[in-house]
Order: sequence, then structure tokens, then C-alpha cells
Amino acid sequence: MVRGCLHPDAGKRCSISPDGIAPWSDQPVWRVTGLFRELYFLAASHEADVVLRLELVPVLHKRVAELSKGYRRRLLLALALLTPQPILMLDEPFDGFDLRQTLHVMDLLREVAHERALMLSIHQLKDAERICDRLLLLAAGRRLGLGTLAQLAAQSGAAHADLEEVFLGITA
Repeated sequence: MVRGCLHPDAGKRCSISPDGIAPWSDQPVWRVTGLFRELYFLAASHEADVVLRLELVPVLHKRVAELSKGYRRRLLLALALLTPQPILMLDEPFDGFDLRQTLHVMDLLREVAHERALMLSIHQLKDAERICDRLLLLAAGRRLGLGTLAQLAAQSGAAHADLEEVFLGITA
């Protein structure tokens, strides 16, 4: 999937939600989500559903620059969900969320995963274990393992380990 995203037609295949940006920081949230709705010829009801599901309603009239880290992350997720590309690449999608918010967004992403491929870059191994069905473990730019949690656990020699134990076992 990553190779497909490097293709000249990547914009037709992938939507990337990077960590740590604030797009159109001088614009209100409603204008930014509206731009994506118009850009992709989406129904207003679809935009409203995404805004509602990500709990952005309280900040629709705030400028993007005024958003907290958590609301900025929700906005970035909303923009990714408003794109039609079949592959969503999300960098640290739960950063800035408390546990309840993280679990809520995980549920939403599980629904999205029925229609689109998701690639998540996550440093919190507990979150990765909760949401991902296949994992690629990296350390210092090196591939340590690829597969399901059960496959990685077997590879590390700890058949019933959680992802943190697997990672520690592989990197020991």
C-alpha cells in the first residue's frame, strides 16, 4: 500500500492525516470542513455526520489556530474521513485524546475500515494492539516484525504476550 501512495496518482489513492499541523489556521472549523465537502462533492449530511461523530460541533465557529490539541486532531481526522481515497494514512490518530475519546475514535475507525484501508502510525503499543489487525514493528528504522499479534508473539518466543511484551522480546 505504501508503494501505491508514492505513485504519481497518489492523491487518487491515499489520504494522509499528518500529526502536528493546523491547516488554514485563520479559518473557522466550519469553513474548513465545508471546503472538503465542496471539494469532493459530498452531501452536506455526510459532512454533518462526520462533524457530529467527531464531536466538533462545539468548536465549529472557532478558528483552527484556537483549537486545543485534541480538537485539532479531531479536525484532521474529520478531513481525512471526508476524502474519498480508498487508503487512509493516519499519523498518531489518538494523540491528544483521553481514554474515552480514544476508544470512541477507534470505534469510528473500525467502521471506516470496512470500506477503506487504514494505515496507522502509532507509538502507543496498547492503542495499536486495540485497533490493528496486522502490525509492522519498527525500531531505529529497522523492520522487526510483520504480522498479527499472535504471529509476532510466536516470533518473539512468548506465545501469549501482549504487544509491549512482544516488542521488548524482539528488541532484547
